[in-house]
Amino acid sequence: MNLTEIILKNGLMILPIFIVLVLVILIVVEKFIVIKKSKVNVGSFTIKIRGLLKRKEINEAINYCTEERSAVANILKRGLRKYKFGRKRIVEAFETASKLEILKLEKNLSPLATLSKLAPLIGFLGTIVSLTFGYFKLQEAQAAIDLTNFNNEIIGAAASSIMGIIVGIIALVSYNVLVSAIKKIVFEMEMVATEVIDVLDDSVAYFADTDITDEEVEK
Repeated sequence: MNLTEIILKNGLMILPIFIVLVLVILIVVEKFIVIKKSKVNVGSFTIKIRGLLKRKEINEAINYCTEERSAVANILKRGLRKYKFGRKRIVEAFETASKLEILKLEKNLSPLATLSKLAPLIGFLGTIVSLTFGYFKLQEAQAAIDLTNFNNEIIGAAASSIMGIIVGIIALVSYNVLVSAIKKIVFEMEMVATEVIDVLDDSVAYFADTDITDEEVEK
C-alpha cells in the first residue's frame, strides 16, 4: 500500500489534518507579510530622525515617518503629532500607538498556537478510530485473518498520527519563529521611542517640564 492509497483509504481521518495544515500555511504567510512590512533599518532610521529632531524639524520628521510606513514609524508619527502638548502627551501617544501595533503583529498568533496542539490530537484520534474499525473487521473475519490486510490497517492508522505530528511541528516551529520576530520589532519600537524622547529632552530646554493643554496650544 503506497502513500496515496493510505490517504484515500483513511480520507475521513486525514482530511481534518490537511485542513489544519492549510490554515497554518495561511496564517504563517499572512504574519510574515505583516512582519516584513513592519520592519525598518533601525540604524539609518534613528539617525535620520535624530537629525530632524535636533534641528526641530518636527513636521519633516512626521512626513518621514509617514513615508516609512513601518511599525516604528507609525508609533513615532502618532507621538510627534503631540509635540506641542509636551513630553507627557508624547509618551502617552507612544504607549497607545505601541499597543495598537503590537495587536496587529500578534493577530492570529493564538490560533496558530492552538493549531500546533490540535494537529497531533487529531492525528491520534484518527489512529484510534482506524484501529477500532480494524479490530471490528478482525472480529468479523475470525479465523480467516489476512495478515496483509491487518498490516495495511496498522499502517493506515499510524499514518494519521504521523501526519498530525508533522503538521503540529510545522505549526509550533512557525509560531516560535514569528514570536521571536515580533519580540525583536517590539524591542526596536521601545528603543527608538526612548531615543526620540531623549533627543527632545536634550534639544528643547522646556520640553521635559511642559504640560500644555489643548486650549493653550490653540492660543
